[in-house]
Amino acid sequence: MVLGGPRSECKNPHGNPYYDIEPFVKDFAITTRTTHSLIKGLKYMRSHLDLVKSPFVIVLGGKDKVIDVGLVNKFHSESKVEDKTLLLYEDIAHSLLAENEAEEYFEKVSDWVSERI
Repeated sequence: MVLGGPRSECKNPHGNPYYDIEPFVKDFAITTRTTHSLIKGLKYMRSHLDLVKSPFVIVLGGKDKVIDVGLVNKFHSESKVEDKTLLLYEDIAHSLLAENEAEEYFEKVSDWVSERI
């Protein structure tokens, strides 16, 4: 079983040319095995939330159909980490990198990291 590609959840009908040149994204498909591993890892994280100590940033589209936005919000709010940021883009789905605003997302994450080094 393979889920939709990077452009399947994109509001930009032309996508971002990044997908045409990036080898890790261009031919990427999520298999059942990968999905199972992700679910297993997320369950572990949820039951060991107290172990998360490092600052973190989460970038998420509010219309994401792949990642449960409610669970991400819950993870963010229940985490005891003081330095945490949730960048939620309400009108974007899962493929943030395929959107015209991709550079903006990269810049915000880059700024977040730069402020902490």
